Amino acid sequence: KFGHSRRGLEHIASMVEGRQRQRNVNTAIKAVVEEQRRQRLHRNRDPVKLAHVAQQYTSWARDLALAAGAADAEAVRVNFAGEAKTRSHYLVTGVESPQDKMAKRRGTFTDSRKYSFISGHLAAEILDANTSSSFASKRAKEEEEAKAKQQQKQQQQAAASVTSSVATPPTQEEEGREEQREEEEVVEQGGECEEAIHDPTSGGMAKKAAGFAANEAEKVDMSAVLTGMGSVTVQG
Repeated sequence: KFGHSRRGLEHIASMVEGRQRQRNVNTAIKAVVEEQRRQRLHRNRDPVKLAHVAQQYTSWARDLALAAGAADAEAVRVNFAGEAKTRSHYLVTGVESPQDKMAKRRGTFTDSRKYSFISGHLAAEILDANTSSSFASKRAKEEEEAKAKQQQKQQQQAAASVTSSVATPPTQEEEGREEQREEEEVVEQGGECEEAIHDPTSGGMAKKAAGFAANEAEKVDMSAVLTGMGSVTVQG
């Protein structure tokens, strides 16, 4: 509830003003960090630009401190009289700092001279990004990415199980392989079951071999020929 000026005098700040101060602080931090990230991405370190952004988004704090200091000085000068000028008056009219008055007397400064104190050290050029808040943000982002990957993996597994449960028609290549396998099985079974067939009578064998005789006019007992007994002519 209470804020303090540089002179140590307390002044009551409203809740609305406190919330606005907090919003301004967050906006300034975000702007400076974004500028720092942009410079790192482009590999272009520009401390002057970083100082410009910081000054642009934190000038309200400087103006507020100057106005509070001027109001406190006015209150002490008039012995805290009721007609003393308030901080709001100095916020509207504006208060020049001693640096501004000195700059007016010496002339305008260039950016390189105005912010030369920043470029003297590397730590002052680029702010440290390895803070606890940045680590917490990175950790939360990594956890979100891990959860998203796990959900995607579960969805893929569920889709694969659904597609495997549905019977898919065999392709032409699979049908060809199945037919070839069946033919091989039939050939194997046929080779096991084949047996030599012997005619029980010589007459049947003779009739089958009659067409192989040299002289078809003669009746030859071909069964005798096949058994090694020679050509035996059958008398008609």
